[in-house]
This record gives sequence, structure tokens and C-alpha cells, in this order.
Amino acid sequence: MINLNPISYYRNLPRRVKEFLEPLVLPLKVSYKNWREIRFNIYILSGKGKGTEATLKTLYITSSEKTSYFIRRVYENAATSVFIKSTCFWNLNRIINEYSSEVDLTLIDMNRLIPYFLKLKNAFLVPSFVRQKLDINKSKEEIIAGFRKNTRAVDLRRIRKFKYSYDIRSDLDSLKFFYEKMHVPYIQKRYPEEASIDSFNDIKKILQHGEILFIKSDGMYVAAALCKKEKECYYFCRLGVFDGNEDFVKKGALSALYYFGIIKAKDENMKTIDFGHSRPLLSDGVLHYKRKWGALVYNDTALNRFFYLILNKPQNISAVFIKQPFVYIDKKELKAVMLLDGHIKAEDFDINNLFDEFSSPGIAAFKVIGCEKEVEYSLVDHA
Repeated sequence: MINLNPISYYRNLPRRVKEFLEPLVLPLKVSYKNWREIRFNIYILSGKGKGTEATLKTLYITSSEKTSYFIRRVYENAATSVFIKSTCFWNLNRIINEYSSEVDLTLIDMNRLIPYFLKLKNAFLVPSFVRQKLDINKSKEEIIAGFRKNTRAVDLRRIRKFKYSYDIRSDLDSLKFFYEKMHVPYIQKRYPEEASIDSFNDIKKILQHGEILFIKSDGMYVAAALCKKEKECYYFCRLGVFDGNEDFVKKGALSALYYFGIIKAKDENMKTIDFGHSRPLLSDGVLHYKRKWGALVYNDTALNRFFYLILNKPQNISAVFIKQPFVYIDKKELKAVMLLDGHIKAEDFDINNLFDEFSSPGIAAFKVIGCEKEVEYSLVDHA
């Protein structure tokens, strides 16, 4: 029988040919839901910015029903929202130009289809999440040597102190225990305003090709990860802590989970371990935590949502991003942007302080924006 599905032929093409054809093929691959999101709601947000007493105005353009977590990173408290209109994406360039002088920041929350058609000047393309993975295709001694010094000194000591061990389970009763007693309470308590929890049936689908890594202390399961193995990579798919109890975290339960996950993956002859998604902010606690194990930041090509971020008045919003460098995509590389205080010149800034605090494997360069100009520093040159 003749195969009339063009996507099946596309999948078998050489990599370079697929990259060339991707803008043409993507509209055939995306779901109906993505096509429905060609309409955007437009708002003007106003409120006190993080790290500043000034009132900041944002042109917020979104096709999602949920407010982006990025907004909560800009404002100290809930911002005042004024609805402007609803329109299709081909009108957005005109609207952005119309409001450019009135706002400090423009944020567009969109699905992966829109950037192929909406090209904006002076806009940063920010993934809604990044992934982090660790190369374990080396000896265990070399892997441990790649942990940050503080990880080796503090986290590994806690694992020994509380005599953590691990068990592997793959039965439905264990999955139910993980889901109800660990995963759901952990997510609800850790992200009370942003919790997005999968249904039990969705979790069950992961277990069909995976297993649960339980961490045990004093005969009790205190943390766990739902994991799967795929193409020589061990994936952390979902995490949980018993009852969402922060005391277990403070005693190193998550440290034990990451450490034994690495050991288990190595024992299974995996070449990498994927720790999953983190927000694209180098100050983000989850990203920071995975970095301490030596994890590399990389772009998730299957991601469905992205932001366009336009810094209309960098000097007004510098206080917001001076401690929150954000990650953006530049020609398939991941780079980071840091805004300096409005009176500091980019060329006078001590870049070594920035590298010490925020550099992460997988970030190719830092773009530092000061009061008069911007300077890009390659991390290769400063390695």
C-alpha cells in the first residue's frame, strides 16, 4: 500500500535536509489546538517591579488561558491588568509598535508555531522551559569529581549521615503511593500558584516503560522519582517527597534521589541522565540545584510554548533582571541576558562575578546590557 503521509517520508530524510524543510513541514505536524491559538489577548499590566519601588508597565500578549509564570518574576505582587483587545497574530507587529513607547517590557506567550511566522526585531526568543542532562559515559570517580565542591562536601555527607538507600518498584500499588503521597503534595506545596499536575492515568502511561526509584531512610520511603530508560538515557520524569514535607528535603532526601539516580543509571550502562525541565532563569532554584550535579542546560526541541521578550526600556527594568539572567535561543545556541543597574556601563562590569554565580554548562555566552551599550561574552573564551 502506498504511504500518503508526507511526515513519514520527512522523518527518514538526512538531518540537514530536515532542518532546511522544517519551517514548511511544521504546520503539518502541529495539532489543531496549536492552530486554534492564532488569536491573542492583549493586556497592559502595571505594578511594582521586583527589586524596585518603581511602577512597571508590560504589554502582555498571550494565546494561553493561564497567566505566564514569567509575569510573577517581573512583579512583586499581582499586577493590575487592563484588557485591550483580542486579535490574530498577523496584527501583532503593528500593536507592538503602537505601544512600544508606553511600556517598559513586552512579553508574548505563544505556542511553537507562531515564531515561524512572527519575526520580531530586538526580541529575545525565550523557551518556556529548558532541560538539563548529565553525561555519565565515564567512570563513577570522574562523575563524582564533576559535582560542584559544595555538593561533594555537603550533599554526599548528608546521604551518609542519614544512611539513605534506594529501592526500585514498578507495580501499580507503588505508583499509587508515589502519586498520592509524594508527587501531588510535593508539587502543590512547592508551586502553590503554578501547580500543573498530571492525572494518574497519564502517570500510569510513563510507568509502562519505566520504574519508580524510591529513597529510603529509617525504613521509610521519603522521596521518589518516576523514571524511564530510552536510547541509553535515564529520564527523571516526575519527582515527589513524602507529604511534600520540607524537612525531608532539608535532610538531603532529594540529594539522595539525584545521587542514587545517577548511580542507578550508570549501573544500567546508560550514557546520560536527564533531570527534566527547569525554568529558563539562571537564578531559578531548580536549575541551580541540577547544575550543582554537573548537569548541562540544553534546548528541548519538543517544547510547545515560547516567549518573545522585548526590553522596551532596559534602564527601567534593570532591577528586575539584575539577579535574574534569562536564557534565550540564538541560532540554536542557548545564551543568557543580564541587565545591569541603569548607571553601570557594560564594559566596566566585572564579568567574572557573573560567571561565578550564574555560568552553567550549555550556556554559550552572556549578553550584558548596561546603560549605554551591550556586550556579549563567550563562555568558551572565559572557560
